[in-house]
Amino acid sequence: DKYRSAYYKKAFQHEPENDDSHLYENINKLCLAYCKTLYWNFLYYDTGLISWEWLFPYHYTPLCIDLYKFLSVYEDSEIKKDVFEFRFVEGKPFKPFIQLLYVLPRKSKELLPPCLQAIFNDSELDVYHPTEFKIDLEGKISDHMGKALIPFPKLDTILNIYKRHCINDKCKCNELPQNQIQKSLLYKNDKSVSTIYKSNYGDIRNNYVSKYELEM
Repeated sequence: DKYRSAYYKKAFQHEPENDDSHLYENINKLCLAYCKTLYWNFLYYDTGLISWEWLFPYHYTPLCIDLYKFLSVYEDSEIKKDVFEFRFVEGKPFKPFIQLLYVLPRKSKELLPPCLQAIFNDSELDVYHPTEFKIDLEGKISDHMGKALIPFPKLDTILNIYKRHCINDKCKCNELPQNQIQKSLLYKNDKSVSTIYKSNYGDIRNNYVSKYELEM
């Protein structure tokens, strides 16, 4: 019980209501989000991507004993159907630069074009890029294996900042080839053809390959 109490104290430290009176409610929310994430993963590998926007909104997973208790409550088929009828927002794929803005720390901003690097100076991002933060090293032997306890960026915030800095200011980064969502391609070795591959880094000649578009 002492370990369980300490574990959930860490897990819910950033929740608005994280006192003992809300512990049961928070654990149920955590278990539900965990089950929803398992379902997302199952569908991803079984039938395809169901949502571009879903993420597991916690740093910690539920303990097995609490997951068991949570699932045991919903053994009744009608209750289970109501609780586990997960709804996902399908959304759409985001452009590569938006994805990088979502995951890159400020120290890695050079991986983006110069016109986008100024976005990291936006004060709205300060909460997602703290200069000091805790790393949970429980069960780990080095820092890079630890859990960085920083807030998850809000997608709407990232999109609004990108629009304000890039689209509204008519920044050409939005139109760069490497920022476009393109079709998936399959290349096969084919000695019957010789092609020239053109790229931003120079042309590559004598490519004995055939190119096919993949339906995704």
